[in-house]
Amino acid sequence: MVENCTVNIFSAYAPQIGCSDEEKDHFWSDLEEEMEKVPADERCLVGGDLNGHVGQNNHGISRIHGGYGYDERNAQGERIIDFAVSKDMVLTNAFYTKRQEHLVTYKSGGRSSQIDYFMYKRKDLREVKDCKVIPGDHVSVQHRLVVMDLVMEIEQIRKKKMQGPK
Repeated sequence: MVENCTVNIFSAYAPQIGCSDEEKDHFWSDLEEEMEKVPADERCLVGGDLNGHVGQNNHGISRIHGGYGYDERNAQGERIIDFAVSKDMVLTNAFYTKRQEHLVTYKSGGRSSQIDYFMYKRKDLREVKDCKVIPGDHVSVQHRLVVMDLVMEIEQIRKKKMQGPK
């Protein structure tokens, strides 16, 4: 809880491409089930290695994808998008203009991709100021650090002034 505001943070690691569809379905249904427990008035952040490519194309999904993704969308990227649409969340990585190198979250064996994402409730998007990859800092050998700048608007509870002597 931050001040008088509750922030629900989900750290996610989706099954990899080689895993069965059953494992993938289980992951997404578990995440959806946990998200359903979050009250509508509370903030919610989902971040992590979602093991899918949402790509740079945002036709028909500009509400949740700003058009600044990396490479082409794949089947796992479709699942990420479907989830974001169903929960009215925004893929913050895809909302800010960046050089290609600053979109890449994973590099291995000469391959580059964007598989690590932050999702934030669309109704609170005005609080997100930027989302970027820090190319020089690595979470692991292959994964790069993804950072989201967030400025939360928090209602102040005003204390009543006391009347009379202190």
